[in-house]
Formats: sequence, structure tokens, C-alpha cells
Amino acid sequence: MLVLPLGLAWFAAITLALLDGRRRGVGYAAVAALAVTLAALVRLSVDVLRGGPVQMVAGAWPTGVGITLRADVLGMSFAVLSVGVLLVALAYEVLAGVRTRTFPALVLFMATGLTGPVHHRRCVQLLRLLRDRDDLGVVLTTYGERPGRYAPASSSW
Repeated sequence: MLVLPLGLAWFAAITLALLDGRRRGVGYAAVAALAVTLAALVRLSVDVLRGGPVQMVAGAWPTGVGITLRADVLGMSFAVLSVGVLLVALAYEVLAGVRTRTFPALVLFMATGLTGPVHHRRCVQLLRLLRDRDDLGVVLTTYGERPGRYAPASSSW
């Protein structure tokens, strides 16, 4: 259950990146994939609230060697909130008419990026997440505008 939200968003993003996101069916598929991802995150959050943090080592490596995935209350709160906001933004754009081919896949890749590091146990990932969150805000606010119209105040680009 710990890997399910991350895997859903990631595989849906890869699949939708190959398709034309301006088509209504692709947009609705992206909204459905993000809604299922959000439902999986909510389900995992309920498990974390009832039983405490959930942890696993990817690939059955020994602890300390492999990548440790961990879901706790703070991380799950952030993941649910982030994916919820992305779902609202994506649904609004799909209903209004997607203007670029890659937007649905971009939103799903953002959901993957905002869900994955939350499960990761290392502090460096949290710092990257906070930096990337600013970059993702720039991507969403400049979507559909002329290039160069907006520039981030502080960027790692």
C-alpha cells in the first residue's frame, strides 16, 4: 500500500506523456488517475493515523543500504493536500479545455514528485521538495502565458 500512490501517478504520467493531452478523453483519464492516486493517499493516511508510521525498504535491501520509504502523519498530510490541489487545478483545466499537449502528464509528474519525496526518509529530499515546490508553482502560474512574461524571484534554474 505504501508504494501504490507513487506508482499510480508515475505510470499514469508516463502513459499520458505519449498521448495528446488536448483531447478530452486523455484529460478525463488524467483526472481519473489523479483521483485514484488521491484516494490511495487518503487510504494510506487512514492506515498511518490508526497504526502509526509505515515503513519499508525498496527492493528488499538491508536497512541502511536500500531506499527506505516511510509514511508518517506530517508527510501524508502534505501529500494529500498537494495532490488535492493538483486534482482541482487539473479538473478545472480539463473542463475549460487543455491548451497544451503535455499538461495532463505534467500535472501527474508533479504529483509523483510531490508524493515520492514525502515517503523518503532523508532530510535532503525534504529540502529538494521545498525547492521544487517553488519551481512547480512557477510552472503552474506561467502555464499558457507568453515565454519570459513571468520570472521567479528566486530559482534554481
